[in-house]
Amino acid sequence: MYFAFCIYHSIIPPVSVHLRRAAFSSANVNVLYPVLALLLSVFAIAPLWYPGFFQSHTGYAAVYNVIDLDRQLGSVLTWTPTWSRAFDLFRLDGPFAYWLAELFHLGGLSYLDAVKMAYAIGFALSACAMFALARRVLKNDAGALLAATLYLYFPYPR
Repeated sequence: MYFAFCIYHSIIPPVSVHLRRAAFSSANVNVLYPVLALLLSVFAIAPLWYPGFFQSHTGYAAVYNVIDLDRQLGSVLTWTPTWSRAFDLFRLDGPFAYWLAELFHLGGLSYLDAVKMAYAIGFALSACAMFALARRVLKNDAGALLAATLYLYFPYPR
């Protein structure tokens, strides 16, 4: 082991130690972990881009609600989903995701692709938000990355 250590330090000039310290400084590492959280969200977002609709516990409800919002665009303050059963009116999710999907639809995407884009942005932002919260609570970047990854892939019990 000592022999390999001596060979390594005789081949690699001492300047590389300073370069390694500069490359892995605390400023760069502070950026590395949030970027890793975003990159890990790519694997959760990937199934959204398969052809057709993705599986969810609400089915096509999000698409129908965006269609309904698009039809009632003039009455912004009074919009509530009107399809299906009465539980749609008093559910716990807010209209922001539907407004975001509507912006993508107004930008030229189909209803289905607009909903997929809103879900993708929601996944990525939720990973970043959980990373920020866990970093503040745990004061550890690696633990925050683990918390963000677990939150991203296991968002609620089924």
